[in-house]
Amino acid sequence: MDKIAILIINHETPEETQRLITTIQTHFNPDNFDLTVVDNSLWYPLEQADISHSYNKGFDQVVIDWLKESKSKDYLGYWTLNSDCLLKPKDYTETIIKYLKDQRIGLLSTLIHEPKAPGWGDSSPLQNPQNIKSDTDNIIGYIDFQSAIISRSLLNSFPFNNDLVYFLGGLDVDFNLCCETLGLLKVLTQELELIHLGAQSYREPDGSLVTMKIDEHVDKEEFE
Repeated sequence: MDKIAILIINHETPEETQRLITTIQTHFNPDNFDLTVVDNSLWYPLEQADISHSYNKGFDQVVIDWLKESKSKDYLGYWTLNSDCLLKPKDYTETIIKYLKDQRIGLLSTLIHEPKAPGWGDSSPLQNPQNIKSDTDNIIGYIDFQSAIISRSLLNSFPFNNDLVYFLGGLDVDFNLCCETLGLLKVLTQELELIHLGAQSYREPDGSLVTMKIDEHVDKEEFE
């Protein structure tokens, strides 16, 4: 059976991470995915983590370590998720598997909604969209790793042995470049959505989380 591997990295956001874990475990088909949770926190650790670090190892290095370990299990796709994401209460795995069975696809992304904050422009993942299947599928120029799903074909061709490749431009840049070099597609699907609270959310000195306003056209009540 085709399965996807999912990685969540907790970094000082234990409540948000646990909410995301609960959403996935409640609504995703358990036969379709394996979940790994890595705790990268110093001040706000996560007890339920599969792997814990006593320091911030860095997003890129944690992802690289996980991909190297997961590669041997030959998943159909590998999904990296920021812990401060909100998903809809539905099964995302069926749609992801449907797309990744198309071997032309190297990187897949959900539609990402960013919070609206003063001084920040709209952050749209659509760059030079070109229809390839329907009006909800677009080839785009760049996929951000806030919600990147790496295909098996791309991962199998990624040059892990060359440190300069993936640390030169950052993890997201290097996977995007590798995807282009191989002639694989980067696809945004609007069938799946998430809210990324992102850099526009921050913690007060007392540890409470402050979140900026989500764009008005996004119904936050549809997300968990």
